[in-house]
Amino acid sequence: FQSAWLVGARHTVDAAVPVPGTLTQPALLGGAGGAPLLWTGDRWLQWSPWTGAFVASSVLDGAPAALAGAACSPDPGLALWLDPAAGHLAALRFDTRNAFSPLASALLVDEASDVAPDSLPGPGAVSFDSATGLALAGGAGAFVTDRTFADFSLRAVAPTGRPPDLVLRDESGAEHVLPASCCPGLAGVGAGARTIDVERRGATVTCAVDGGTAGPCAAGLDAAARVQLGVRSSPSAPAVLVRDLVVSRVAPP
Repeated sequence: FQSAWLVGARHTVDAAVPVPGTLTQPALLGGAGGAPLLWTGDRWLQWSPWTGAFVASSVLDGAPAALAGAACSPDPGLALWLDPAAGHLAALRFDTRNAFSPLASALLVDEASDVAPDSLPGPGAVSFDSATGLALAGGAGAFVTDRTFADFSLRAVAPTGRPPDLVLRDESGAEHVLPASCCPGLAGVGAGARTIDVERRGATVTCAVDGGTAGPCAAGLDAAARVQLGVRSSPSAPAVLVRDLVVSRVAPP
């Protein structure tokens, strides 16, 4: 077994599940969906953000590769390397998602392939179940993978009435957190499922609950900033559930 470490989006470094077997000629290649690809020297493995481990790749078969030292990933889901035996440049496209890719009509319903935790999923901290939704506790968060957004609208359902914080992470890595308190009508806890609507236009962000009047959220965003979208639980509050997440672009990408 070989040690594996995850550097999180908030600059945390955590020990992940060790990589089984030997690493004779490892090459790590950036992948979409928070799932980089690892060539160990004799097999392909892919990072599973929901289990915090490298597992057998679901998109590649066991066919051996001939990766030389010059391996790179110019964009997520594209691998390039020199094949010394054949004397040419080899390319492997294993994912096509990017910052402007469309999203499914609703996320966190049947599966969570376009959402991933932004840190190692510790026991009880973050999980997804199609029957209940995304569960977050202890400050854990999960982000829509790959895509970035200018102006957008977002709708999510909090099945227990206890909402998550919405996190807008700009291109510098700075996070702008919209606490649930900025949404009028979210004072009650355990009042049944609530629908939360958030809209961003330039530097202005508004929030409404159950179709009510929208109120402003002081996001502190630059009007031109593109952002990643995530949900997070408060470190000091009980766990939250999120499902039926719908994100739409309200202007050209």
